[in-house]
Amino acid sequence: MNRVVLVIDDEQGNRKAVARLLLDICSQVVEAENGLDALEKIQAGLLPDLIILDLVMPKMDGLTFLRKIGEESLSAAPVVVCSANAEIHRAVEAMKLGAVDYIEKPIEPEVFRRRVQNLLDRQDLRKQNDLLQKQLRDNAQRRFLGNSASVKNALMSIERLANSASTVLIHGESGTGKELVAHSLHDFGERAQAPFVVIDCAAIHSNTIESELFGHERGAYTGAGQKHEGLLLAAGKGTVFFDEVGELPLDMQAKLLRVLQERQVRTLGSTFYRPLSARILAATNRDLREEVRAGRFREDLYYRLGIIQLRIPPLRERKEDIDLLVTHFLNKYAAEYGTHEMTREAMDVLNAYDWPGNVRQLENAVHHALAMAPPEAEELDVESLPHEVKSLDVPTIIAPAVVAAPSPLLSMRQMEHQAIQRALEFTGSNRRQAAEILGIGEATLYRKIKEFGL
Repeated sequence: MNRVVLVIDDEQGNRKAVARLLLDICSQVVEAENGLDALEKIQAGLLPDLIILDLVMPKMDGLTFLRKIGEESLSAAPVVVCSANAEIHRAVEAMKLGAVDYIEKPIEPEVFRRRVQNLLDRQDLRKQNDLLQKQLRDNAQRRFLGNSASVKNALMSIERLANSASTVLIHGESGTGKELVAHSLHDFGERAQAPFVVIDCAAIHSNTIESELFGHERGAYTGAGQKHEGLLLAAGKGTVFFDEVGELPLDMQAKLLRVLQERQVRTLGSTFYRPLSARILAATNRDLREEVRAGRFREDLYYRLGIIQLRIPPLRERKEDIDLLVTHFLNKYAAEYGTHEMTREAMDVLNAYDWPGNVRQLENAVHHALAMAPPEAEELDVESLPHEVKSLDVPTIIAPAVVAAPSPLLSMRQMEHQAIQRALEFTGSNRRQAAEILGIGEATLYRKIKEFGL
């Protein structure tokens, strides 16, 4: 693991002596002749794993340096103070300012190396833990979320199938999270450290799809100037995910079937076969059985891919997950937009909507709300939601205390027109009061006034 030690001492001989002692236990030693010099190096981007600090120096002494990096949070690296016995009072002050160790000059080499080695080992563990936490956070970002019975069943299936080598066919409408399920099958199993390769069957051009999947040798066809390893082999012992597999051309379906049956790949222009080690997952938003009946998808490939099949329910069938998903997306974008919550009214609208675009559309709606909210707003109201989502809330703007019951023969647009007109009459055209009565924002009311010519 890369280890960088910053040595701060005004005596060049001391810096060189320390560098020699650390030569075989760290990757790099950076020298600074005083606190100011060290501060400038850190501000320029240096990220030391450990700082060796003298206390008595010109321009900026050790104590001032410690105060600066503490006040401005410039470095989290542990600091080891090296000073003479006559400076013990300064060493005590340095420990109060955050230094983790004190080594008296002149330095005893073996003691110094042992104590520095222990601190660097601790830093290695901290970095490994930070890396692991980041990986867990990254996995959480692409985890299939939900508390509904259908999601719990799907998660149980994912857990059981994670270490299986069997092909899995994932069914679901666009935006339901099919790729998240595929990622989960990969991340929770023994292949997690190997590549996860996505093949978007709808996006690869028909002229290049064979080369993209199987690879080609140099000179295999006109324009093949270099050897190219196909995606199936590039995945190694990882996972290959065929997204929207129903879009594969029929001729490619036959070639893919042969590869899956024989578990071997022959690159274009080669006479040799190489073993296929990757696990195969596939997903579709089409009814492949209907595609088989219509002659657009090979029946034998359908059964080969669908050894195990998982159905991912649309969001309208698991609306109890909406609150959890909204919280997840608010947290996901918190670094960009700050911490926000949805008002109860906005959540009611989100729960009432049918979400034809499923979870992807819900995420886009939350992102839209965050982007459209006023900078000072801590809560996201109905007005910040996309038009197609909040437009379903129109009937709730009629305030029964103000508006007489409309005729059942009126259209929804006529009811809306009538409600706004009566609210304006009741308030003497006070738009703020009218908006409060109707339960909409002033901007929406103003737009409706122009729309209806009121």
